[in-house]
Amino acid sequence: QLYDVPSGALSRWGMLINRRLKAFICVACQAIVLPAALSQHIAQLHEDARVSVDADQLASIVENEGILNNLPVIDGTPVEYAGLE
Repeated sequence: QLYDVPSGALSRWGMLINRRLKAFICVACQAIVLPAALSQHIAQLHEDARVSVDADQLASIVENEGILNNLPVIDGTPVEYAGLE
């Protein structure tokens, strides 16, 4: 269920996409990271990774892959997931 885009950008950023949830997953944290928080997540929680996120490339991935801009909702309640392999 987890995959990277053909360019490999997500793997370089420590992220993958969960196909079922249409969401970015931080490989190290095994948690959903919303597109708007991706750069901040990496900078604050994985500063040793020393990678920068290209905003245009991120926006393109979000659009092309149909990534959600909010947490998935089940029965009307936003749900956070963890351990998403």
